[in-house]
Amino acid sequence: IPAWYGSMIGHIKNKFTLPIGAEVEIDASKGTIQLLESAVT
Repeated sequence: IPAWYGSMIGHIKNKFTLPIGAEVEIDASKGTIQLLESAVT
């Protein structure tokens, strides 16, 4: 499980939701998370 300090995910008030099971690319240097596939079918 990757950890990313300062990201807006987890148990915080203002967060965005990440889909479970979708492949993503995390670039902590750029501060980006990119979905690599569709999250819904």
